[in-house]
Amino acid sequence: MDSLILLQQMLVLCAMMAIGFAAFKAKILNQGGYQNIASMIVKILNPFIIVSGVLSKKSDISGEAVWQNLILVFVLYGMLTAVSYLYVKIRRFPKREQRMYQLMLIFSNVGFMGIPLVRAMYGNEYVIFVAFYILGYNVLAYTYGIYLASGMSDRAVKFDIRKLLNPGTIASVTAILIFAFKIPVSAPVASLCEYMGNAAIPLSMMMIGVSLARLDLKRAFQGAENYIFLMVKMLAIPILAVLIVRQLPFNTRILGIFCITASMPVGGMVGMMAEEYGGNGEGEECNKAIAMTTILSAVTVPLVSLFF
Repeated sequence: MDSLILLQQMLVLCAMMAIGFAAFKAKILNQGGYQNIASMIVKILNPFIIVSGVLSKKSDISGEAVWQNLILVFVLYGMLTAVSYLYVKIRRFPKREQRMYQLMLIFSNVGFMGIPLVRAMYGNEYVIFVAFYILGYNVLAYTYGIYLASGMSDRAVKFDIRKLLNPGTIASVTAILIFAFKIPVSAPVASLCEYMGNAAIPLSMMMIGVSLARLDLKRAFQGAENYIFLMVKMLAIPILAVLIVRQLPFNTRILGIFCITASMPVGGMVGMMAEEYGGNGEGEECNKAIAMTTILSAVTVPLVSLFF
């Protein structure tokens, strides 16, 4: 990976976040507007950007690269699950905090931030590889993620398989099917997907900035435990990912995408799951972690790419 290109892209994304931050502080956007736009991004725009990645006319992607990527998806989520379990056992947290930290370590922002970075680094056609990570993310989030989140509450939570049928999962499966079977798509449809997908990137970054503006950032960066978590999430795990890929004779770009996804900050879904299933203040703690890791990612992601 070219660290300079990645640093430049991270600075652009940070500028977009700053615009969202300023818009909320200036009351151009309010809480209701934030929720509506965030919902539109998740349910409409991000699915378009996933599908548009496989509609590129110029693609030199081989079947071998697809299989390598699929292997790395399992490696990533297996690694994150194992590291999260070891972390909470070593730190000896109470049960509710164990589940919270496991959620934050496993589920990262592979959609909102991963897609723009991969697109900037390798081109639109490589977004298809992120679709595999998003599909794995959704399957794991609505199974193991719900199990972890429900462990933060005294309420019994029943798993609903229908939650797997969400826009992110459907778009990922659609993109994979189009790619695998080379399904022809008309030029107007491809243009629509591209235009809608392009809108997702600035709006996604602005909404992250708005989410930061809603938090007390001074409190978020207080406490030694927060810094230990930051070191593990944003440095130890990405560096472990790099050490793993150095042993694999895979396509360099596929390995680069793996390292980018492993370097992402805590995902926004973690805070929503903690609020929905926890109900004991864990949602606020998760939102603080989302803020801290998102801010720190501007520095750590280029650093990890340099190490790679």
